[in-house]
Amino acid sequence: MGKIGPLLRLGGSIFLVVLMAKFLSGMAHTYRLANEVRRWPTTQGTVVKAEAVKVGSDEEGNDEYEARIRYRYEVNGQTYEGHAITLGAHVTGDRRSAERIVAVYPEGVLVRVYYNPRNPAEAALKPGVQGDFWLFLALMAAGLLIGVGGILYSAKEVVQSLRG
Repeated sequence: MGKIGPLLRLGGSIFLVVLMAKFLSGMAHTYRLANEVRRWPTTQGTVVKAEAVKVGSDEEGNDEYEARIRYRYEVNGQTYEGHAITLGAHVTGDRRSAERIVAVYPEGVLVRVYYNPRNPAEAALKPGVQGDFWLFLALMAAGLLIGVGGILYSAKEVVQSLRG
């Protein structure tokens, strides 16, 4: 492979860094959006539908579920219907995890609804990030560090192969 091997590793490392940086940028946006909800006004709402729904299967063939919660709330005399538990995060898992969320929000229960004062149709039941956000953040940061290490190592190899 001679000089091509180090160049391929360098290119792969650069690709990994760009990809991880893109994911981290998206996660930063999700974090800002989810935490902005903390500053939104609240109103009382009612859960109108709560169910654990099969949404697919993972690579091993295990069924994946999500909790689908619909709630109604009123702002300035207008009725809205929301479905987001949190903004920016879409959590799936096994059936038991989805059913635990459904148990927290059974049909008919009164809930606190955070709504966007500029667009009251945008709402959530919980502020902040939920689910595996921090795990994904750690994995993306690790991928970024591995990519940077790969760039440094490969760049050194490229320079050495050009000299020799």
